[in-house]
Amino acid sequence: MSIFVTLGKGTANGYKDIQAMSERYNSVCSAVQAGGGKVIGCYAIMGHYDYLLITEMPSEKDLMKVLLQKTSDGSTTFETLTAIPIKEFIETLKVV
Repeated sequence: MSIFVTLGKGTANGYKDIQAMSERYNSVCSAVQAGGGKVIGCYAIMGHYDYLLITEMPSEKDLMKVLLQKTSDGSTTFETLTAIPIKEFIETLKVV
């Protein structure tokens, strides 16, 4: 399982129906679980992005499928990064 950090930004369309945010959040969590993963954390953040979602998924393709389905409603855009645990990263450097 891989860890992913997803940064989300609400769109004008998404903010028109801000009251549906709870429903959209629950839908993302359910889709992540249905895709074989789990939500590690989700936060509202200040700055260039509005939301931070940390997930554990079998692969980037599995997360991509979930996020593409969720962006189809036009309420949020996403940018996703792969997170490598620092100990694993350090071990990788030892073989270089």
